[in-house]
Amino acid sequence: MCYIAAKFDIGLASETGFSLNNNIALSNKIFTYMQSGLAVAASNTPAQSALMQQYPETGKTYSNAKELSIILTGYDQNRELLFQTKNEAFKIGQNQLNWENESRKFLNVVERALIALPKNEN
Repeated sequence: MCYIAAKFDIGLASETGFSLNNNIALSNKIFTYMQSGLAVAASNTPAQSALMQQYPETGKTYSNAKELSIILTGYDQNRELLFQTKNEAFKIGQNQLNWENESRKFLNVVERALIALPKNEN
């Protein structure tokens, strides 16, 4: 999927925030965008805002159509900023926010949970 996304400049991570899960979860697309080296324009759900605050060099958040328009126009008019943002998103996507890194954390949690299980002594 990254090879398709990499053909573009900006990934639109638009979430409506219509449910609790939609507010607190991050969709796979935002990680695909970063791993593909796209600048991210993310709606300001709590989860996406937190991610973009943690990695502000990867893109910007918006609250409404006017703010999204300002972000897109800004990248169109400042290609150097777009290029820098894409490069930073790619670096972070390749070196930090990827399955290879996250899988180690996940497997570590599973291993700790399995060790904590009581032994069945039959």
